[in-house]
Amino acid sequence: MSTLHLNPFLSSAIKAAAAGRINNLFEQFLETYINIPLGIRSDASTSQKHIREFLQEESSRVSTFPRILERNDSDFISGSFGRHTKIWPLDDIDILFPLDGYDLWYWRNGVVTPNTVVSDGGIMFNPLLGSRWATGGTISSDLLVSNFCQVLKRGYPRSDVSINGEAVTVQLALGASAESDGVSFDVVPCFRLNPYNGTPSFYLIPDGHNGWKHTNPRLDEAACASLNEFHGRIYRKVVKLVKWWNAYKLNGAFGSYYIELSIANYFAMMRSSGQRITVLSEGVAYAFGALRRARIEGDIPSPVSDAPAVQLGVLTAAQDQKLTDAYANSATAVAHENSGRVEQAISAWKSIFGADFAE
Repeated sequence: MSTLHLNPFLSSAIKAAAAGRINNLFEQFLETYINIPLGIRSDASTSQKHIREFLQEESSRVSTFPRILERNDSDFISGSFGRHTKIWPLDDIDILFPLDGYDLWYWRNGVVTPNTVVSDGGIMFNPLLGSRWATGGTISSDLLVSNFCQVLKRGYPRSDVSINGEAVTVQLALGASAESDGVSFDVVPCFRLNPYNGTPSFYLIPDGHNGWKHTNPRLDEAACASLNEFHGRIYRKVVKLVKWWNAYKLNGAFGSYYIELSIANYFAMMRSSGQRITVLSEGVAYAFGALRRARIEGDIPSPVSDAPAVQLGVLTAAQDQKLTDAYANSATAVAHENSGRVEQAISAWKSIFGADFAE
């Protein structure tokens, strides 16, 4: 009996050609609809630099204003803009300002915690212990945010400056570009704490209710960069594609950080098992699967000790079905691509991202 076999070299070539075409379509979709234009990103970077310089000058000039760390930490961009996973249109950018914690202790539930509140040293008295910032010897997060708001209103008298929970929001125009109506910057005063036991540092930020909560944006940023490098620089693209789908096809049902964490956890698991995801289309399919599994499991534990879980939110039955369909259709698209059926793969991706994909 004779049999006919497909040339394995030809099969590999067909698969590679299909993957290349689909990848190009994803790149085009990212560039057209999802990525932040370079000019806008540059204008935003300039504006946030001005805010940082203004508060640093205030810290140096006014003796009653808290010192911002310069040697043992410094102010920094956090959130998805800092991780390069922000999607267009640009809405808000988070800036954290670690304050000097000289002579401060972190009490929790009436007990001093085993942490050092980071300080640059070199001062005899911490202005945060004054009545402008503290009540009864305890730093008030509400007073901290309120006073930062007043200072920023003075510095930006023509801008909308207001308190937004844990942050002070400063609304600024971005250059003369017609591509943007402006962007809001969320200014967050905070403290960096180093645990005595050598575990990773964390930050205390206001919780919007005169209390504090744990976070560590630097940890998120490092994890994001590491995953992106290991997985052939597709991780950030995958995150942005799923975020866009959530915003425009699911009405923003999932929180942005929830999406990131669900995908990050899966890609980290793949890395731990030695598996690299380097094809963008496959990465998107894996991401939809990761988000679907996270949705079933509910809130995601924070990677930071004692930080609140990242909440799932509420999805309708219709939104649940859209997520299930996106996962199924992405798997179908990858199967078509792997078999060289490019047009069928494109059709499956269009069912997820809409008619603008591949146009």
